[in-house]
Amino acid sequence: RTLLAGSVVSLLGKKHSVPAVVYFHYDWAMWKKYEKQWVDFAVAKMAEKTCIKFADLIIATAPFLKDRLVKRGRKPEEIEVAPNHVNTSDFCKLDKKACRKRLNMPEGEKNLFFAGRLVFQKNIFTLITALSQVQGVKAYIAGTGELEKKLKEFALEKQVAGRIWFLGIIPQKKIVEYLNACDVFVLPSFYEGSPKILLESM
Repeated sequence: RTLLAGSVVSLLGKKHSVPAVVYFHYDWAMWKKYEKQWVDFAVAKMAEKTCIKFADLIIATAPFLKDRLVKRGRKPEEIEVAPNHVNTSDFCKLDKKACRKRLNMPEGEKNLFFAGRLVFQKNIFTLITALSQVQGVKAYIAGTGELEKKLKEFALEKQVAGRIWFLGIIPQKKIVEYLNACDVFVLPSFYEGSPKILLESM
């Protein structure tokens, strides 16, 4: 499912005459260029070129990703668009009061919810800054990542640590409950492909 793994699969498929299908859900090269992580950018471009050249089929999760692959040399008929999907049996509307009770959330509070990796791309520092500029709002942040410690320190610096709960990795059932219990789901990312969590929140 990653571009790097896709490049390996493409090469092995070519070598052993086995059809290789690559899943393209995120413009890794573009993002690494934006972050100015030049080593990662070079690796991403190499992996991308390998997939474009050797994969038998590429599945993109959004039309704009297909367009980018076409501009980079892939034939349109060799790319299929298959949007991310959501299991609506799991991600469904639940009783808000009941969810809040199970999660020990007092009635009457205004709550935000975020779920994802705690990395630069997700732009959580901006979320914390925004929270510091309003009163009476709390945030629940699910996930882990390389910036977790710095984000907690930043919350202390902005004097909102008492209004932010870092939940770590939580089960899918809990994510559904938080989505129903909170008033707003936030995804302040600098860049996304076709994020499942956004579909799940809707």
